Formats: sequence, C-alpha cells, structure tokens
Amino acid sequence: MFFTQVLMAATAESPTLTITVNDPGSVPYLYFDEQSQDYVGIVPDFLRAFATAANYQIEYIEGNQFRSEQNILDGKADLLLINPAWLDNPRLVLVSEPLLSHDTYLYATEPFSPDFTLESAYHARVCAHHLYVYTGLEALFKSGQLIRVNAPNHLSMASMLIRKRCDFAVMNNFNAVDIFYKPQFCKQAVYQSPEPTSVVDLNLVMPAGRTALKSSIDNYMHQYQTSGALQESIIRHCPTPGFPKKPNCS
Repeated sequence: MFFTQVLMAATAESPTLTITVNDPGSVPYLYFDEQSQDYVGIVPDFLRAFATAANYQIEYIEGNQFRSEQNILDGKADLLLINPAWLDNPRLVLVSEPLLSHDTYLYATEPFSPDFTLESAYHARVCAHHLYVYTGLEALFKSGQLIRVNAPNHLSMASMLIRKRCDFAVMNNFNAVDIFYKPQFCKQAVYQSPEPTSVVDLNLVMPAGRTALKSSIDNYMHQYQTSGALQESIIRHCPTPGFPKKPNCS
C-alpha cells in the first residue's frame, strides 16, 4: 500500500463524510453509474481510499450548484468538489489543496489556424453550459468580443456545434473526450484550439471550522498524488484519445 497509515475497515460506528454532488455529476470526476447504482469517478476513488485510511464511511447527497454550496455552508455536507472561484461565498468555507486540474479548450468542426487567438475570433458564437463560469472567457463574453450561446448540458453543446448553431464549443479536456467520442458523433471530425483558454484547479471545499478534516485530507492527498494512484484513476475513468478527432465510425 502506498500510504503509511494503518488501514481500518469502516464500521457502523465509523463517522460519516457526506459528499454533496451537483446532480447528475460530471465524467470523469464524480458521476452516477447505472450498472453499479453508485457514484464512481476520480473523486470517489480518492474518497474511498481516504475513508479506508481514516476510518470514515462515505455517503452522497444530490443537489444543484447553489444547493450544494448551501449544504456546505449549513453543515449538512462535509465536502464538495469545485473551484472556489465558482462559489458565491468562497470566504466562508475551507479549501483543500487542489486534487487535480483540467484544461479548458475551444472545440470546432474545422481546423484552427496555427496562429489562432481568442482576439482573432471576433463575434464568434461559443456554445457554453448555462451554469458554468469560464475563467478565460468571461471578460470576452461581457465585452461582446465573443457571443455566448447557452445550452443545458455538454451533449446539447456538442449537438449545437455540429448543427452550426455556434462556431465553437467550450469544454474541459475530460468532458470533450467523453462527449465527442460518443457513437452519435462518430462521423464528425472535431478539432481542439491550439492553447487552452484556462487551466482550472479543482479542490474539495468543506464547512468552516473543519480544520482537522482539511489537514487530514491535504496530508493524504499528497501521498495519493505522489504515489501515482491519482494518475491511475484518471486513466481508468478518462481514456485519452487525442484531438483532432477524425471520423471513427466502425
């Protein structure tokens, strides 16, 4: 085992860590698996290992982003995976060290020029998730340099891109692999922008006052990352076929 703590099996008497999930979750971080009827992904892998080492039980509760943040503020949940900048009240919670990060790119059905820049895409329409804040694009959306076209989910964003309802779709690299390699898009070539629009850390946030929990998570996270266990989990939940994606129907 890569960690040094003595492992203890969680029992009925073990304290419970409650994880609040922005339903329906997000591949590959934390999502509901119909076959196992349980939450799976990079975050559950980490939490399962941490809970085993620290003698916790794990439970999940569902909500939207607003409700999940409120669950943390009210002490109804112990942990939420999010970038703190996306919270309405980031100063009212404790924040772990980053568990992982993702790169956000623009995706298109035509190749990007080698000298492509966001500034060169004047008035381009960008399909975006209606609930998301895009760190590298918000100023351009507000100025009108780029035109934001909202969609309810990533699948709708991809469909709108294919149907020319927008010029680009903005997604992180994990979501893009999950969406554009789905069978319904097998005939479509998809291209990734030369540079990411942002690199975003993802942290575990917890209620104020949970300093002991934060310390335990940070210490364990360092061991988990340096052991290679995190990278193994990323590969398991998000194989990395590259971009550009060529038509790949069998």
